[in-house]
Amino acid sequence: MDIKNRVHVKFNQVSAKYQPYFSRPVYKFIRDILFGILCSGHVHLSKIGAVLREESSLKKTTERLSKQLGREGLDQALSRVHLEVNRRSFAQAHYLIVDLSDITKPYAAKMEGLGRVYDGSTGELSNGYWQLNIIGVDQSGSAIMPMFSSLYATDREGGKGFSENKKILESVDVVSESLDKKQIVVFDRGGDRGKLIYHWLKEKQHFIIRQTGERNIYCRDEQINLRDLAVRIRLRHMISVDKRRGNRIRKRTFRVGARQVYMPKPYAQGHLDQSLWLVSAKEPGKGWSWYLCFIPAASEYEAVHTCMQGYGYRWKIEEVHRQVKSEYHLEHICLRRYTALKNFNVLFWMAMSFVYQHLEGISIDIMQYAKVKLVYRSRKLKEYLGFVYYKLARALKVILLEIKLRKLKLGSPASNPDQLGLLFE
Repeated sequence: MDIKNRVHVKFNQVSAKYQPYFSRPVYKFIRDILFGILCSGHVHLSKIGAVLREESSLKKTTERLSKQLGREGLDQALSRVHLEVNRRSFAQAHYLIVDLSDITKPYAAKMEGLGRVYDGSTGELSNGYWQLNIIGVDQSGSAIMPMFSSLYATDREGGKGFSENKKILESVDVVSESLDKKQIVVFDRGGDRGKLIYHWLKEKQHFIIRQTGERNIYCRDEQINLRDLAVRIRLRHMISVDKRRGNRIRKRTFRVGARQVYMPKPYAQGHLDQSLWLVSAKEPGKGWSWYLCFIPAASEYEAVHTCMQGYGYRWKIEEVHRQVKSEYHLEHICLRRYTALKNFNVLFWMAMSFVYQHLEGISIDIMQYAKVKLVYRSRKLKEYLGFVYYKLARALKVILLEIKLRKLKLGSPASNPDQLGLLFE
């Protein structure tokens, strides 16, 4: 079977997993959007509709897609189904990388729910939307699994009662409950919040959170500032971390140490009984970094290696964000209705899940088949290895343009009561 047919069969197999959970029109719409995003490499409905090549006019196609995007609650149903149908593969994840991202829309005055967000690329405030994204990474760091994404505007999510902490906790709980084991949540300094830490300790949810150094903790029944304690920890271990950007690997070496600590009781004297690891790391010639870890580690050596490995994989979600914004033009999203934006965001990340999970194994064949120049030294194996998803996305567009999306025979919705609870008619 040639690579074009293999890709087509793979897409049909993956999209068919969602069929039992939705009515025929909704399933057809989901399949069309997923194919359209991957084939067009864009988020505009007009470009998505054009690559579907339907017998009806492009205007009718975009109107149909736009109408389906207006379904209330579809984003939540899609998120639950996505976690359910991928439960087995997602269970391979050892770390859950959580990150708050943004979609900036400085000139889109008529889009619903626009608010002020921090643009990470410019370091300035701009109009746009927040995103909470969660990806899974296996212990070796070779598998990237887009699991969950939620687009939100603070003034549209519960009004004055909206809490970003609550949004984070609910999202992590949704992902964790769908899996068979407890993964380790990895969060940057934005996760150094008491409400998150205390909740995850209560739920016995493992985590690695980089610290700002401002909080107080207990060590040997003495309350002390985290920063003051961290710089006194003996750095007994040398840990090397590989950070990849594109196909460039940068090796960073840290001197690392750890000590067991305890969190203060929230509204009483003394500390909690659960012990945590405070990991202190210093890169020669540079500054310090500190990590508060609730992880299954029996020794200091195990704690520092788990912490540095897990946090070292954080670059993957940052690279994913750069890739989807450059190759799929995510920030060009142009939908006026807030409901449509939330629904499209989930569908977009379902499409990215297909690329990252189901095509990585045949990425070399896909890149070699495409009749576009993707590598400059074709005989160099490293050109086809590493973070290949930029090249894979370009090659995939070429292959899918040669395929006319055929409609699958749509059967009756599943009769399982749990599935019918997600059914849209």
